[in-house]
Amino acid sequence: MIYLDHAALTPVLPQVLEAMVGAARDSWGNPSSRHAAGRRARSRLEQARSDVAALFGSAPAEVAFAASGSRALERALGIATQARPGPLVLSRLEHPSLLRLAAREAAQGRDVRYLSAPRGDVELESVRSVLEGAAVVSLSALNHELGTALPLARLREPLRDAVLVVDAVQAAPWLDLAQLRDPSTPLVCASQKLGGPPGAAALVVPRELSGREPLVDDDAGFLSVVGFGEACARARTERAARLERAVERARTLLRGLERMGAEVVVNGADALRAGPIVNLSFPKIHGADLAAALDLEGVCIARGSACLRVGPEGSPVVRAAYPDEPWRAVSATRWSLGFDTTSAEIERAVAVLGTVLPKLPRRVPWPDEKGRP
Repeated sequence: MIYLDHAALTPVLPQVLEAMVGAARDSWGNPSSRHAAGRRARSRLEQARSDVAALFGSAPAEVAFAASGSRALERALGIATQARPGPLVLSRLEHPSLLRLAAREAAQGRDVRYLSAPRGDVELESVRSVLEGAAVVSLSALNHELGTALPLARLREPLRDAVLVVDAVQAAPWLDLAQLRDPSTPLVCASQKLGGPPGAAALVVPRELSGREPLVDDDAGFLSVVGFGEACARARTERAARLERAVERARTLLRGLERMGAEVVVNGADALRAGPIVNLSFPKIHGADLAAALDLEGVCIARGSACLRVGPEGSPVVRAAYPDEPWRAVSATRWSLGFDTTSAEIERAVAVLGTVLPKLPRRVPWPDEKGRP
């Protein structure tokens, strides 16, 4: 099997499993208990908190655990909106959990505005009016479908007193986000994207924003948190090398398609594609047909977010990035690379693609040279 759906979930690293087994053997007490067994467990828990904090250059006291990235994002956004009443700004390319939160805020009377993000980019000059007076802005550092990495440090400048809530779930395994740390920028990350187990995530909230009350952990399992901490510790030292490999594997994928002579459209602004996620549309091929055909041949890809069932109209993120080109969304497929994805796996996946493409029905309206479907 060739697994190219790491943006949904990446396999648990061997070192993470070892840390979890070790904790299960010698630190199985209740971390809230004051006796020796509880203190051993609490020590493991606090080490994990320190490892998450170190990944983002924050203080351990600014880290709280949650059971999922969606739950962590909900808590981070709740803290931000309580601290800063006023307009909430985001793009329609954000994760489904964030869009649901924004819809709930709008239903409760908050002014919710949406940035234009053509090709996955946010062009500062064109969105200044939307950002004017914003209280909270929430954006992803690495888009979960397009693989585009926004220059958030540059976008931070015109926000003035606004809180910038950063969805770093996809970015944390690959990108150094310490430059975004300031008194009004919470970040969110999740264990299963970092090579840790499901069931643990974290919100990293500056003390100036969270107030005097300490952050409280929320429903994350102890062993999952231990594994999460180990995954963060490894990411801190390995992510630069991981990103370099992913960029090269993405190039291998695109070069392979070019050598094969495949007609393909790459979705997402060229200058912003970070490498680990590549979104591809093949002319007239429905994304569901291609994903199913590749699966039968042992190649695992996705059509879009694992947290949202993609319907016949295709990826909502690609549709929002290319509103005038709906064929892109219907035919979109997401190819997401792992820390150890090899060139041989990519070349094999391209070879399999070459065998299945000619067999698939052409049922997606595709524009001609003049842009007409």
